[in-house]
Amino acid sequence: MKINLFLFVFFIIMYPFYSFASQVEVDSFKDYISYKLGSNLLLIDPEIARKAKITYESGSKEISNVSLQLGTQKVSISFSSGPSEDPTFIISLGNKEEQLGGDKLYVSSSGFLYLVKRSNEHFEKHLKYALIDGNLKEIRQPLYLVDMKCETSTSLVMYEDKCNQGNLIAQLPQNTTVHILAMDNAPIKCDTDIVPDNKIHDQINNYLVATPFGLVGWVVSTRGYLHFRPGKPLGCLRFYGD
Repeated sequence: MKINLFLFVFFIIMYPFYSFASQVEVDSFKDYISYKLGSNLLLIDPEIARKAKITYESGSKEISNVSLQLGTQKVSISFSSGPSEDPTFIISLGNKEEQLGGDKLYVSSSGFLYLVKRSNEHFEKHLKYALIDGNLKEIRQPLYLVDMKCETSTSLVMYEDKCNQGNLIAQLPQNTTVHILAMDNAPIKCDTDIVPDNKIHDQINNYLVATPFGLVGWVVSTRGYLHFRPGKPLGCLRFYGD
């Protein structure tokens, strides 16, 4: 399974000079109708957008709420900036209310919601949700696509398995540009001290990374924070939020 997962990610993502995630996003939703909700963007399948009810802020052209029908479920979508500039979609499902922190939300006529989230994350995350028995449930992915060219902030070691286990695949010096393919979505079981000089015990994750030569393996890295500190050793991983 481990080898199949490597080949799958490598085949899907490693197109030269091509951003797979961005292209899929554009192609899949190119005909969707867009609505500005605060600082967020809501995009709706034309099939259901035609019957959507738009409510505006009093005395303003700003949209406060979009109500629509997804199958048998009535859904109302509004926006909140949260307590600390945390852009959030408020999804009302009858008497229930769900909050999806994110920046862009696509609503399909099939009842699925697709969320693009960069706020309060250390890379742009793509998530899928389904309406199941009147509740909004995330469709779990084994990996989160990262697809970023990244300069190493420290020396990097790459292993066959997660948490620096298995055979050593590569060792790269600081300031090497690598390609982060994906982040493992399994619960973290690595010791935070596995990353050298992680004195403040930044959160760590396992990432599938490709070397400039094209070797692929697992790298453990911290996530950095805004412009104050880079991730170690994957310097481009920086948390955007409080």
